[in-house]
Amino acid sequence: MVLIQKSMLRLLGVRGAEINPQLEHRIRYASSIEALWFLRADLAQALCLQRDESSALAAVSDLTPLFEGNVSKAQLQSFQRGQRR
Repeated sequence: MVLIQKSMLRLLGVRGAEINPQLEHRIRYASSIEALWFLRADLAQALCLQRDESSALAAVSDLTPLFEGNVSKAQLQSFQRGQRR
């Protein structure tokens, strides 16, 4: 879980944490891997304010392998189906 948190915080970056301290706090103190899974949407939204949408979504999508084996297969499959659209 710590690796996922660090990866998400690294993506958010110092500037992103300054802009959105609540998101930084929610990532840093998430109570579970599933909570981090659902925070990906908020992270993507925050990244869209710092870079183009396609780059932001690709960066968050790159986190997906870290969740494999830690969230349900249904959640991963749902995400992967959405990526193919």
